[in-house]
Amino acid sequence: MKPKQINRDQHNDIVTLFHSESDRGAAVLSGSYVENVLGNYLRHKMTDKSLAEELFNTNGPLSTFSQRIAVAQAYGFITRDTGETLNYIRKIRNHFAHHPFEASFNESPVRDWTERLKSILPLREDQDEVREEMDYRQVYLISCAYFCLTTQGRMGDRGRHE
Repeated sequence: MKPKQINRDQHNDIVTLFHSESDRGAAVLSGSYVENVLGNYLRHKMTDKSLAEELFNTNGPLSTFSQRIAVAQAYGFITRDTGETLNYIRKIRNHFAHHPFEASFNESPVRDWTERLKSILPLREDQDEVREEMDYRQVYLISCAYFCLTTQGRMGDRGRHE
């Protein structure tokens, strides 16, 4: 499926929407938003855009979040730390999607994955106190937002496609 282009101006509206959702809704929607941004970034990096539909279609080699993460990291489009962050976001999103009655940011395994996100969240050293005060849901949403904003910034206006 072709990733939907969302411009940077819409980002704040989307973040506000995620904050008004239940934990499950926030986890699934924001994780899917991250997957969409990663797909747009990979399309942006393509030199032959005529192959995009084939690569991103339902059975294409870039149809899943995990495949997109692996390719982006393998080709150096994202760092190992970013790949690790994206894999935790993917795991959390999938856990909430597939365990609707059991999933919670405050219980294992989501709590453990979010602890890992918290430890790799790129904050300045003088913000360590802020890091410690964040709850698990905030860590997840901030990790999602950070990736989306920095990636959309790397694409600039050239990241927009039809």
